[in-house]
Amino acid sequence: MPNRLSQLLLAAFGVALLFSIIVLAQQASSLRGQILDELGAVIPGATITLSPGGGFGGGATGGSSSGVSYTLPERGSNSNNANHTLRLSETFIINSDLMLESRFQLQRESSEATANTIGMAINVLDAFNGGGATCCPSETRTTGAEWQEYLTWTKKKHTLKFGMQILHDNVRDYSENNFNGTFTFANLEQYRQATSNPQAARAQQFTINIGDPLLRYSRTEYSWFAQEDWRFRPTLTLSFGLRHEFQSQLDDKNNFAPRIGVAWSPFKDRKTVFRFGGGLFYQWLTGSLYENTLRYDGVTQQSIVIQNPLYPDPFAGAPNISITNTVKRTLDPNLKAPYTINFSSSVERQLPYGLKAFQEGAVVREYRK
Repeated sequence: MPNRLSQLLLAAFGVALLFSIIVLAQQASSLRGQILDELGAVIPGATITLSPGGGFGGGATGGSSSGVSYTLPERGSNSNNANHTLRLSETFIINSDLMLESRFQLQRESSEATANTIGMAINVLDAFNGGGATCCPSETRTTGAEWQEYLTWTKKKHTLKFGMQILHDNVRDYSENNFNGTFTFANLEQYRQATSNPQAARAQQFTINIGDPLLRYSRTEYSWFAQEDWRFRPTLTLSFGLRHEFQSQLDDKNNFAPRIGVAWSPFKDRKTVFRFGGGLFYQWLTGSLYENTLRYDGVTQQSIVIQNPLYPDPFAGAPNISITNTVKRTLDPNLKAPYTINFSSSVERQLPYGLKAFQEGAVVREYRK
């Protein structure tokens, strides 16, 4: 009887869910038809496929609205990505106490994007995004090399490990983001007037980026560490370590990060382990952040903004043109790497049939953010 009741309740729930989906689909279809009719009146003869949001090649880049808008297929873009990696590694057992691990990696990453339509982008706020994709053309190529060395020495109750790592990247980034320009219209009526009466009606705003789209730079990250695991007792292991990190983009090299850890199994059955640990962890200045300081330095790329421009030629009629730095970002010569201080603890218990119970907690504080 309970199984029968459960089946009936499940069937009733399924019918109610199906009915709700049908009602929502009908409402969505009605809304879609209204939007298509409205856009069809503005763009006669166009075959319009609607998709919510600002996708298809960065529709929001040229100044789209935060409200609901639809992206036309012409605004789309195509992207290709490739990644090639070569890894070499060797483990050399020097003697019964000493082992050396060597690793080397070469990596080549590339990505490119092209627009379906080459031309100015058109954003009609709370209506649609059309015209050419603002993202393109763009192409990024990164060639990286990484070298790692680890030396492990085991002697009775002590295990010492030393290591170093060097990572180097060469980056070539070409980006014509909004280099064709973007018209922004306040609403559909303003766009309808502009298309029906060219060189008389005006848009709300026109923006276009100018300057050098090509950036080349390199960056190198260095790190080394020393660590010891001391088996003080069969039930107690203490761990100590120190890590040092620095990179080519920051003058500050005083980034020493101590680490400590404890593993304790207090009970005779050795099935319960308490672990405590903590340390200081530095964060790298990423390539994307550094790249922005090069691209938006006030000279390499700038943005032209024209308020109330004529359409489709924004430079006609002696417009009021202002040249601004879209974003000006500088790298503080005294910048220090941000870091976090982490403390964590956990309890692990072995259960019958190979099962384990695990409980973990952590406290993290951030500095220099």
